[in-house]
Amino acid sequence: TPHVERGITCGFAGNGGGGPGSRRTELLGALLKERILDLRIRSNLPYTYEAYCDYLSKCRISLNTAWTGTEATMHVKGRVLESGLAGACLLETKGSPTSYWFRPGLDYLEYGSPQEAADIIKRLAHEPEATQAMGDSLRRRVLDAHSPAQFWNRIFERIGMKAAA
Repeated sequence: TPHVERGITCGFAGNGGGGPGSRRTELLGALLKERILDLRIRSNLPYTYEAYCDYLSKCRISLNTAWTGTEATMHVKGRVLESGLAGACLLETKGSPTSYWFRPGLDYLEYGSPQEAADIIKRLAHEPEATQAMGDSLRRRVLDAHSPAQFWNRIFERIGMKAAA
């Protein structure tokens, strides 16, 4: 869906965080307080993944937080690839290892604090062309360099096996 037609400026689909004091809860709370974030709590029920994918395809900006559950480190979440496949503009935690595989400023945007995330969302709220361009770039990068076939071929090459055709 073209960004000009997407009804959600910025959405987050996932777990709400570890409660008071967690970085994720702080981030989500700050953005919800300003009424600039749409929230969809991820369900553990079967047959709900399709609805999650549909949700991402309605978001112009997909908020991610790269912190692990313990918040001791950051990692690349599936939401990065899912946002790309949905063509959403990814808003990612600054310093995330996502930058090892994707290009900050070209494939996605980074935020360093809840306030910085809020400022980016507010700035892009009326710029669907900008979020479209970023979402398209991330989607191309996911499809061109991070498909399952490419992933497994790199693994096979590293262990000395011929890559699948």
